[in-house]
Amino acid sequence: MVTANKRKVDQALDVIRKETSRIQELALTLYGTGKEELVDLTEKLRERFVLNDQAVKELKLGNIRQREGELQSPLRIRCYPLHIERVLDNLLNNASRAVPEEGGELTIRSYQRESWAVAEIANSGEMPEDDIDRLLRGESKGRGLLITSRFIKRMGGKMEVESRQGTTTFRVILPLVKEEGSPRE
Repeated sequence: MVTANKRKVDQALDVIRKETSRIQELALTLYGTGKEELVDLTEKLRERFVLNDQAVKELKLGNIRQREGELQSPLRIRCYPLHIERVLDNLLNNASRAVPEEGGELTIRSYQRESWAVAEIANSGEMPEDDIDRLLRGESKGRGLLITSRFIKRMGGKMEVESRQGTTTFRVILPLVKEEGSPRE
C-alpha cells in the first residue's frame, strides 16, 4: 500500500513539476520585455526557502529538517526577480529531493565574498564527483539545473558545487551592487 501511494505522489509531483516549469517558461517570455531590478538576494533566498518549507510539509516529507544559517542582508544584486526566484526554487527543490530517505537537513546561508553576493543551499547527502563535473560543464540530466546555470551566467554570476562529509552545497555567486545602478568593483 505504501509503495502504491508513494508512486501516486511521485507521479503527481512529476506533473506539478512539469506544469510549473511550463508556466514559468511562459512567464519568462512575457517578462523578458521588463526591466531588471535591484533586489536583496537574502530576501529572495528567505522567501523561496519559506515556500519550499511549505511544499515539504504538504508532501509530508518529515525526514527533512530545514534550517536557516547565517543570512547577511542586504546583498543587493541586479536581475529579473523571476530569474533569481527560478534559480533558488530549482536548487531548493533539488536539494529537498536529494535528502536521503532516512532523513537529513536542508540549510540556507547568504554572505558577501569580496565583491560578490553568495546564496548557499546545502543538503544532507553526497553527490558523486562525476555528476558535479558534468553539471558544471552544463551536461546535467535535468532541465532545471541547465536553466539554473543559464540564468546565473546571464546575471553575470557563477555556481559552485561542493560535496563532502555527507553534505552537498550549491553556491550561487552574483555580482554585488553597491549603489543604485552601479556594480561593486
